[in-house]
Order: sequence, then structure tokens, then C-alpha cells
Amino acid sequence: MRYEIFKQDAPNQPHSNVGSVHAPDAEMALMHARDVYGRRPNAVSMWVVPESEIYATSHEPEAMSHEGRTKNQEPRTKSQEPEAHGSKLTAHGSSPTSYAVFRKTSQRRSMTYVAYAGTVEANTPKDAVTAAMHKFPSPATFVWWVCPEAAISKTEAEAAPSWFEPAKDKVYRQQAYYGDATRKNRRQRTKLVNKLSSDETPDEA
Repeated sequence: MRYEIFKQDAPNQPHSNVGSVHAPDAEMALMHARDVYGRRPNAVSMWVVPESEIYATSHEPEAMSHEGRTKNQEPRTKSQEPEAHGSKLTAHGSSPTSYAVFRKTSQRRSMTYVAYAGTVEANTPKDAVTAAMHKFPSPATFVWWVCPEAAISKTEAEAAPSWFEPAKDKVYRQQAYYGDATRKNRRQRTKLVNKLSSDETPDEA
């Protein structure tokens, strides 16, 4: 089963989608997520959600009307296989359900796709998206994801130190480090060569 991963970098920041993993269950998905995405600090929490539980829809920028409103594309599951997962996604519609809302508010390239916005109460995933649009009207949103809150598996707060703090000591944790390391090693090699050269130079009589 495929799980979408949401990582929180700091307590005051939202959980953001950073990728996905395949796992037989949520517990293994969290462990895989920690191993794959927790190596780059700073992480304080992770959530995993079965892809089949995510209902996604997007706004097309080119479909903007003169009033500034956007036209919705046909909603689909995250996996873009609505028929395969449709029964699962509508099974929550018998009574009001709490849905977690995630959205993409920028077209700028980044390591994250959608970020957590909050929750809404709705009978169906489609109604949840509509409620989210009213509850979170700004900033402009390009993509909406909703899933039942009950479908989210989370790391426990008390376990965060043992899960995430060891990664803080890993020097390869950020891509930007490699350039600095290369320059640092080059400078060190240059100093070593200069020192050896000076040591080999015979003293003047």
C-alpha cells in the first residue's frame, strides 16, 4: 500500500507533504518515512495517510473568470484512479466526519507539495473540499487534498526525541552542505599542499 508522508519541521509550522512510501501498514509506513525523510532535520512530527483515503482536486489558473473565481476540475483521488477508490472515499458520508485539509498555495518549486491547513466537518470528501474553500479562502489555493482525520497515523510527541534528534548530527542532512564541504575540502587540500611544499624547500645558506 502507498502512503503519503507529511513532515513537520518545527512546532509552529504545518505538516507538509514531502513524498510517499510503500508499506504493508501504517506503523511500517511511519518507520520507512522516518528512515527516508527524517534524515534531513529538522523534523518534530510525521503523519502518514493511505493514498486511497486522499481526495484531491485542483484549480486551473487559466480557468479564472472575470470575477476572479476559479472553476474546479473534476475531483479525483490522489492516485488518479477514482473508480478504484471511490467506494472507500464515499464510505465516510453516512454522518458528518472530521476531514483534514491540505492545500498548495504556491507554484514555486520546493521540497513540499501541499501543507496542512486545518479541519472541516462534512458528510463526503467533496463536501469537505467545498467547506475548506469557504473556511480557508486565502491565500489563493491551486490544489486541495482532504482525508478523514481518522485515516492519519501520527508519531507520538513523547517519542520525537528518539525518532528525530539523532539525525541532527548527520553532516549530509542538507543538500546545500555538499557545496560547502567541497569548498572546505579544497581549501584544506590547498593548505596541505602549500605546507608540504614549504617543508620540502631547502633552507637558504
